[in-house]
Amino acid sequence: MRHCFFTFVIIHLSFCVLSQTATPSSTINSKPIIDSAAIANWTDLLWSEASISPDGKYFMYPIYNPLTESETQVIQSTGNSWKKEFIGAERGFFSGNSKLAVFKKGDSLYLQFLGKDKAMRIGNIASYKKINSGANQWLAYITKTNELTLYNLLTDKKQQYQNVWEYQFNNNGQVLLLKTKIKKESITSESVEWITISSSKQYTVWQTANDKERSASSFSFDEEGSQLVFFVQDRTQSQPVNTVWYFKEGVKAVEKVTKETPGIDSGMMLSDNAPSFNKNGMYIFFDIQPRLPSPLTPKPGAVQVDVWNHKDLVLQSMQMYFNKKQEEIPHIKNEFIASIEIGDKQIRQLESDSERVVASGFDCDFIVTSLWQETGDKTWFKYQKNPYYLTSLKDGTRKYLTTGIDIHFFFSGNKKFLIFFDSELHHYMSYNIENGTIKNITESIPTKLTAEELDENVTPNPFPAGIAGWLSNGNFLIRDNYDLWMLDPSGKQPPENITNGFGRANNIKLDLLLNGGMREENTMLPINKPLLLTGFWTKTKDNGFFKLEMNKKKELQLLSVHPCLIYANSKQTTLSLLVSKTKADNADVWIVKKQTMAEAPNFFSTSDFKSFKQLTNLQPQRNYRWAVSELMTWKMPDGRACQGILYKPEDFDTIKKYPVIIYYYEKESGGLHQFLRPGLIDGALNIPWFVSRGYLVFVPDVYYTIGHVAKSVVNSVIPGVRELLKLPFVDSASIGIQGHSFGGYETNILITESNLFAAAIEGAGASDLISQYGSLLPAGRNKGQGALHQEKSGQHRMDGLLWEN
Repeated sequence: MRHCFFTFVIIHLSFCVLSQTATPSSTINSKPIIDSAAIANWTDLLWSEASISPDGKYFMYPIYNPLTESETQVIQSTGNSWKKEFIGAERGFFSGNSKLAVFKKGDSLYLQFLGKDKAMRIGNIASYKKINSGANQWLAYITKTNELTLYNLLTDKKQQYQNVWEYQFNNNGQVLLLKTKIKKESITSESVEWITISSSKQYTVWQTANDKERSASSFSFDEEGSQLVFFVQDRTQSQPVNTVWYFKEGVKAVEKVTKETPGIDSGMMLSDNAPSFNKNGMYIFFDIQPRLPSPLTPKPGAVQVDVWNHKDLVLQSMQMYFNKKQEEIPHIKNEFIASIEIGDKQIRQLESDSERVVASGFDCDFIVTSLWQETGDKTWFKYQKNPYYLTSLKDGTRKYLTTGIDIHFFFSGNKKFLIFFDSELHHYMSYNIENGTIKNITESIPTKLTAEELDENVTPNPFPAGIAGWLSNGNFLIRDNYDLWMLDPSGKQPPENITNGFGRANNIKLDLLLNGGMREENTMLPINKPLLLTGFWTKTKDNGFFKLEMNKKKELQLLSVHPCLIYANSKQTTLSLLVSKTKADNADVWIVKKQTMAEAPNFFSTSDFKSFKQLTNLQPQRNYRWAVSELMTWKMPDGRACQGILYKPEDFDTIKKYPVIIYYYEKESGGLHQFLRPGLIDGALNIPWFVSRGYLVFVPDVYYTIGHVAKSVVNSVIPGVRELLKLPFVDSASIGIQGHSFGGYETNILITESNLFAAAIEGAGASDLISQYGSLLPAGRNKGQGALHQEKSGQHRMDGLLWEN
């Protein structure tokens, strides 16, 4: 954990010893150093995400200014110098015909004509919404006087509606739903209107009766946009009560679920979480919760006591704290999923104190549930393996699947199979929903399928490298850390390595290049088109791109390779940064972001991933004394190669002697080309701040052996420091170390094992593991997240209980 609950502790604060030689000479570099003023005025595109017009000719991105705490939205051409900037504007979108950019600034809505100086402004706007489908043809906006306008961005056609308080489009943009309110004397009447946009036909879905104070809310459409489910809340009672209503175009709305509907326990009530449909629109899901008990009135003069129970998942003191604030206790589930079939009158409670829903299908009649044991005592012993079942939404029957810990399930695109990763066999299993048979469909794959970056961790359930996507022919793709395999869920066809082992043979982690924002497990890929792949070179940390022809030969073609960071995800490296990538809907144009430590992130366009055109050039670091990065490699005592990053000042002088700060936290070398934003220290060392002041900063990877963390830290870091001392420009008398949280614990290890360091800072790190053992987080919860978990199967990697190891 980078941020922990221990007090920040300074072990030995003597960086003043280092700073005597760290003051940069103004004669060498006249640029100012990074200071608090530089941080306050810093603007870059590090976290900026771009959107692109459907024709690929324009893109939009924000620049954040921390001084004014506002964003500047930039709309820019990808082909010429046309560019517009709007200070204080919100993120907008492009029209479906790529003629307009729409965004809100203050209480005004702007329609900017792309490539021109012309813009339309609509004032007094409270909010606006667009169609979420690719067309982006219709826009709805509402004024502060509750007048709604439905506006066609392509034809300029307008329709207006009065007294509108809520509104939303369905998923395909063919329906606009309005909630109107009219107040007469003390009675407020509501109406929910369904408007078919193409024909302008209007249906009244629901409206209040004259004798009741009721309100409709929490509207949800099904995937096709032809059905609607929502809450009606009766506020005439002492405790407002929700009921679920259902509507389909052409059919009168009906009250579908009430507290009297068969299947709901008398002690339960509907929660305020919005109801929804499953993927095929055949079932309605909603949450139920225990009825709130009436508050007890203590007897006069009675003694006030708090009863503590050893089975409590949350300490009684914390229960009282959250109760006093009228907040739910974190991590404790008190809402349970229930469902009802569209044509049925029977509720099925799918979850309870002892059962959880863990997966639902794309558009099938099944879910996966798991029996669940929540008891405080379990966290003191071995992990509890839970049984998993395929549960029918239609009749509630269950079929046993497997037993394990935190298993992830995926329904196949053709609804015939359920895929899961067996944590003990370390293979993918396929469950045939029709006949109930299970097959090991990766048994013949010789390479490891567990995530390589987690191999040094203790976990009762090793995570797989992951599913990469589903193919339109029913097959799907998985990773083996370096290459991609195609699997047949039925098991009739053997697994096929579609990258022909190229990734593993060349130490390149290959993965699909997917458009931003898409969940990889649900991504459907055409079988007859080439696939774009990204590559991460594990030895050099470079990025590259490939094209894979999905023919019989599965031909892989290298498109380009770059000594910078363009696209990397957690499946390829331990980088936490996901680099943006966006494709135009109607053109082969991509917007990507490139960066190195020396060059700030900027946007580029490409149509083939061979050549890249620079679109922005925001380089704030050029105004200050900045840093460059290089990769170092050394040998550990057992002969393994270890890597790390050495950060140097941009005006590095081989003749000078430099003080060095060593910083460590797990593995960081994957970020060799990552641009680091300057900032004040909030725990982790801010590298640009110190390099700007004339320090070298060395960040070694740490390679762990389970059960021997302290030895692993020493065997990784100390040889790296000794390799550093061989360099003539390193001041061996001025070497300091800094670590935070788990890195702080590693600092405590290093200062007891070596005298190489002149100074050490330890922040929020453990120093007495026996004292820490079994301690709780601030919320009072020990289940899976307390220090016991950290020591047994977390970063301390004890792999056993204290009295065992």
